[in-house]
Amino acid sequence: MFESLQREEIRRLEKSVLASATLVGELKSKKDKVGKAPLTFSDFSEIMDALPAKIKKVQSTTEKDALVAPIFLNFFVSAKNVEKYTLNSPFDRLISDDFSECGDGENRTPVRVWP
Repeated sequence: MFESLQREEIRRLEKSVLASATLVGELKSKKDKVGKAPLTFSDFSEIMDALPAKIKKVQSTTEKDALVAPIFLNFFVSAKNVEKYTLNSPFDRLISDDFSECGDGENRTPVRVWP
């Protein structure tokens, strides 16, 4: 029985190592691509839209950390909810710059004629 448990644990660890190696390969490939060309807005949007599904698939906390580390600096969690978070640059500027206060609050900024 003990040997059976050991075999199961070894198989589980081998799968985890394989998944980690696959993730490392993907991340290195993406890093090489990022170094060669700037990220377009459509590429960025595609990556960000796919991120939640990717995070749900990954089981390992280490792998999840590798996925969110470029974006998030800290998470403050209670039970299963993220209560507060801190973003890395340049994402933090999207939140800290209050774009809602731009203009007059109207849909279009009116043309002003100065005397």
